[in-house]
Amino acid sequence: MVVIFFDRQIEVLFKEKKLLPPDYEKRIRLREKRGHKERDLPSC
Repeated sequence: MVVIFFDRQIEVLFKEKKLLPPDYEKRIRLREKRGHKERDLPSC
């Protein structure tokens, strides 16, 4: 199923406060990818 977002919907998503766990910085893992690095926040 394809989801189409309009500019206003995208704007609202960007402004929405994202709640992260208090220890999220300790849980972030850096993963090597081809030509770049990617961060991963595993769910625990």
